[in-house]
This record gives sequence, C-alpha cells and structure tokens, in this order.
Amino acid sequence: MSMYFFPGCKYRAHNPEGTQKLEQYLNDRFGTITMDCCSMDFDKPTLPDSVIFQCPTCGLILSESGSGYPMQSLYEFLLSDHDYPWPDYGAAKMTLQDCWRSRNNIDHLDAIRAVIKKMNIQAFELECRRSKADFCGATLYRTPSERYQTLAYQNLVVNGNFQPCSEETQTRKMLEHGKQYATNDILCYCTGCMEGIKMSGHNPIHLLDLMVSTL
Repeated sequence: MSMYFFPGCKYRAHNPEGTQKLEQYLNDRFGTITMDCCSMDFDKPTLPDSVIFQCPTCGLILSESGSGYPMQSLYEFLLSDHDYPWPDYGAAKMTLQDCWRSRNNIDHLDAIRAVIKKMNIQAFELECRRSKADFCGATLYRTPSERYQTLAYQNLVVNGNFQPCSEETQTRKMLEHGKQYATNDILCYCTGCMEGIKMSGHNPIHLLDLMVSTL
C-alpha cells in the first residue's frame, strides 16, 4: 500500500521552492510518492493506496476518474501530523476567499479553517462561503478545459458554472467582486482564485505558501 501526493501543477509553478520542500517533508516523514499531473496520473494509485491532494481541481478529477481510493486534502492530512512546524502569524487579519470548486467538500472546508486558526490568523468570512462559494477567479468566465469532458464530467460539466465572456467583462466582474473584501490581504487555496483576486486590485495569499514557510 502506497500514499500518493498530488501537489497541483499550477501551485508547483507558482511556488516551486515551497513545493519541493513540502514534497521532501512528506516523503521523509511518511514515505509519500509525489505525482506530476492529476490529468495524466489519476490512474496510477490503486486500492488499497491512498491519495493526498492540494488543488481543488485535482480533488474533483481524482474523485471522479480515480479507482475509488481513499482521498483527503493536504490540509486535513497535515492537521493530523502532531510534529508539523506550524508558523504563527500573530493574529494577522485577512479575508478568506473560498473556492467554488471546493464548495461540496465539507471536510476540506473545515480543515482550511482549522489550519488558519492553527497559524494564528484572524480570517474574515464572506457571505458567499463554504457551500455557497461562487468564486474561482476569472476561470468561471472562460471556456472550461476540454479535459473536464473526460476526467470530471459530473463535477465540472454537469455541475459546472462556467459563463464565458470577454476579457473586459472578466476584469469588471473581478473588480466588482473585490468590493466586498474587508482587508487588502486575501487568503485563498486555489491558483485560479489567486489570479482573480489580483485582478480585483487586492493582494492574494495562498494558504499553502504560509504553511510551508517554516519547512
């Protein structure tokens, strides 16, 4: 039985150094096997293997196209690691932006908030949060990836919320969305959300960037 870790292609591109440190930590401590892309490697784990995912889209693809192996988000997994070197951010104030892609994963959403509390961050919640989350940056206003048709048809096509529009309209929607933020620093856990937050004129902070700062 093996434990596989999917860090997310876009997060790896965003923070290659942090990803490498995290991969090394997980491998040294738990013997995890790091995978490259969920779209190509979703069928590599097989029962009784287990999977740890970080990216919301990875979670949806792996749950739908995988072989039914047990899965949990990285945030859930690290909360159970009693020796993880959690940083302390001194009650820093940030606004939490939930991702539409994670809206139905209650355990993931709960873990996100537990991690935030663990790192001593004061997070302001939005009205459209958790199961009501309706944001994934400008990605919901672009033509969805063709891979969704075969890898996450139910999660991202049947239950999708994509409304493609012009780049000008995308920018306008992001600026409008940003008006509800209570702080300039916006905490999120999705690279698509990060892009949209930046378009709104605010400072996006990926939760995992804060978590790996002490590795």
